[in-house]
This record gives sequence, structure tokens and C-alpha cells, in this order.
Amino acid sequence: MLGVNLVEARIYVNFDNDEPWPDVEAPIHLPRLRRLYVSHAEVLDYLVAPALEEIAFWSTEDIKTQSCFGSFVDRSGCTLRRLVLEGDVEAVTVARLLKVTTSIVELVIISTSPADFADLTVVPDAVPIAPQLQFIDIAGKSGRRPDYDMYVQMIYSRWQQPHRAVRATSLLSIDRLGSQWHHALEDLRREGLDFRLEEGVAADEAMRPLTYQPTWN
Repeated sequence: MLGVNLVEARIYVNFDNDEPWPDVEAPIHLPRLRRLYVSHAEVLDYLVAPALEEIAFWSTEDIKTQSCFGSFVDRSGCTLRRLVLEGDVEAVTVARLLKVTTSIVELVIISTSPADFADLTVVPDAVPIAPQLQFIDIAGKSGRRPDYDMYVQMIYSRWQQPHRAVRATSLLSIDRLGSQWHHALEDLRREGLDFRLEEGVAADEAMRPLTYQPTWN
């Protein structure tokens, strides 16, 4: 059987813009796959991966992305623990994807646009989205900084919850950050939050494994 022993895969598809996706005849069954990156969410329509724990893909705002992800999770019956989103990541898209499965405890966002985190911020007297999140990692590409003010507010709001789940967060930025970002989470670090900050080349190197890229490139 094709891929029966595969445990990690990185699938990149490059179609012409007007080239349609082939019809799905029989999805490829990958019984031992645990970690997966796909360049397009549509790839998920062709796969079944019941043992999958970690998934990464290029995120878009369209409904197709959410539909492919939701159908894949239902079809596979997998218990996802880690979700990695890369690209023009919008908070509303993240929120919708997190609602598909409540088993995700680690969220990674690699932003190529100035993203905000409003939908992930816990508001008093409101039911939080994905309250089970324990690890939240945010990465910003060069010249594409996320809204770091909103990031700090989001982490702080989750840390202040009576039954908080969040344990650790990391901030990776290709661009150098001002000193205010070094100090913004110090109070929470002193209270026990595991906070990691990487900038420049170190941040770039730290981003590569997040989407399962080979380290030798």
C-alpha cells in the first residue's frame, strides 16, 4: 500500500491558476502519518490520515479552506494536537478552524501579513475560543509584523483566566523588535509563563521546522 509506513510528509502542489483540481476517486490512506504540511488545503480532499497529530498548511480566507479542513478531520477521525497556519492569516479564519476540532492544544501562526488576534482574545463573560490551547507561537516574516499589541493582550487575557490552559508562548520576528516587546510579557514570565523571543537570523532558523522543511536547505 502506498505510504503505509509514512509518518511525516510535506506536499507542495503548483498548478496553473486556471487548472482545475482532479476529481477525487479514492482518497490515499496514510494510516501511520503523524505530521503533515500541504501547500493548499485542497490537498486534504485526497487524503485520509487517522493517526495525524500535527497539520500545517497555507491559510486563505476563502470558505474552501475551512471546508477542506473540516471534511478531512471528519473523514480521518484524527485527534489533532497541533495546527500551523502560514500565509495571510486572519483571526476570524483561525477561530473558525479551531472550532472544527477541540483537541488542538498548540497553535502556530506564521504571518505574511499584519495579522491581528482579536478573535482569540478572551473577553469577560464570553465563551473563549479554543480555551484548551496550551502553546501559542507567533512568527512574523520580514516587513510583515503581526499586531504585537494585540498579541500581548491575547496572551494576557488567556493567562488571567481562572482555569487557564496556556503554558507557553513564543514570538519569532525576522525584523528586530523594540525594547517594549522584550518587556511586555516579563510580568507573566515571572508568574510562570514560558516565554521565548527570537529575532533576526535566529527567528528565521526557528521558523523552518514549523512547516516541516528540511534543515539541510
